[in-house]
Amino acid sequence: MPFFWPARGHAQSTADAPHGLSSQGVGIGIGMIGQAMDPAARICTYRGPSVEGFEHFVAVALEEEGLVVCSGVKFAVKRQTRRTTKEEQTHGYEVDLVGARSDKLVLATVKSFFGSLGVQSKEVTGAGGKTTGYMLLNDPVIRDGVVQAAADRYGYDVSQVHLRLYAGKWATTRTRDDRQITTEWCSQQIVGAGPIEVYGVDEVVSLVRKVAARKTYLNDPVIVAMKVLAEAGALKA
Repeated sequence: MPFFWPARGHAQSTADAPHGLSSQGVGIGIGMIGQAMDPAARICTYRGPSVEGFEHFVAVALEEEGLVVCSGVKFAVKRQTRRTTKEEQTHGYEVDLVGARSDKLVLATVKSFFGSLGVQSKEVTGAGGKTTGYMLLNDPVIRDGVVQAAADRYGYDVSQVHLRLYAGKWATTRTRDDRQITTEWCSQQIVGAGPIEVYGVDEVVSLVRKVAARKTYLNDPVIVAMKVLAEAGALKA
């Protein structure tokens, strides 16, 4: 179940908001969840205890792109379970973060892995290990199904849907660069708007620092934490 919260205010005009939804409409949409309305209005924001820490960083970065963000959204996809009978079952597949604006819809898989080895290329590509954690990327049936379901639900063309991977930590060793391997593989996977896009913690933090550097005070734990660290001189230039 997605966690909804009032928007931080990036949707300043009808042109910036998802499919004509004004910034006022975002607020109205929160109170109308579950009622008959434009599905795009249901994409609000994500703040709350249910959001994983690194996901919150990524969400702030997505907002800086002018996207309205929501977390934990499930999309139903039918897939064949038995080859002999061609039986199909419908399962719900959850997207960590969904971001929307008038010209694009972003479906983001977010993996922090700060307390472990890190994101492994073999798992992302489906070559080995715990590949099920990346089914939205490495299973063509699921990823195509989710992209189509998201486009249908929110009123976008499939060509406007961007699939992304955000990695907090990579499982890179002296002999293997998992980020490079993953990025090369993702560049060959064409789905929705094009290749799967890959982002690391460096790109995320760069955008978050840009937000935190502004004088405007925003009561957001991630942004305030960056402001505190900057004030204490604990951030590198």
